[in-house]
Amino acid sequence: MSEQVEQWIAILSLGFPVAAFLWEFAIVGRKRLGYRVQMDTLAADDTQSEHAEILEQLQRDGHRLKDPSFVLLRIENAGSAPIEASDYLTDENDPSGIWVTFRRRQVAGLVATELSQRELRRFFRRGAPGFGFRNNPARREGVIELPKVKLPGAPSTRCW
Repeated sequence: MSEQVEQWIAILSLGFPVAAFLWEFAIVGRKRLGYRVQMDTLAADDTQSEHAEILEQLQRDGHRLKDPSFVLLRIENAGSAPIEASDYLTDENDPSGIWVTFRRRQVAGLVATELSQRELRRFFRRGAPGFGFRNNPARREGVIELPKVKLPGAPSTRCW
């Protein structure tokens, strides 16, 4: 293969990914709701902790929890365009926008931490429309409901 052909292949190999990146994040401004499960652990696994006795005594409705676990879930706008309440694919009268289902588990509590904006706090408190959880014992699953909230887009990336 000639040296000139190899140079063009190298240029195209770099050009396509850069063009795709610019199209995806700078020009189009996609809306992307991303999530990560950052922790999913049984409370019983923490038997060496000074708080192990407290974890073993967790209760709900006066009954001790069997094999309680903790899940830390992070949800964010991974796109460059802001997500509006109308972007959620739920009925417009339903205040919930996201459902997270835990199979073979019951949800005993829900806490929202590390919100990206102070203004979001009012949407993630007990009794707020669209925020809560429910359990379906017949299907052996718990569901967390999160409200439709505006999420700002990721800061734009400048390329020089």
